[in-house]
Amino acid sequence: MNIKHLTEYLMSYVSAMQSNNEEETDRLMKEISLIFDKLQSVTSNETKKEEIINLILLKIKEKTLSHFDVANYTMEFVLFGFR
Repeated sequence: MNIKHLTEYLMSYVSAMQSNNEEETDRLMKEISLIFDKLQSVTSNETKKEEIINLILLKIKEKTLSHFDVANYTMEFVLFGFR
């Protein structure tokens, strides 16, 4: 369930970022951070989780995160067994 919510929030974040809605991006970032903390994997270690999260946060900081990126990072989380 966390991956589904994370994907929805990240997609919404990208849309809000593209429309320059700072209030919405701030709200979504708080929700996204909470979900990042709750992600757990049955097959991978925390290092992989941190790696993917850092890539997402870097793209957010650079304001280059796209819907395509969100789909790719979601796929990576799923492939590495995060839920």
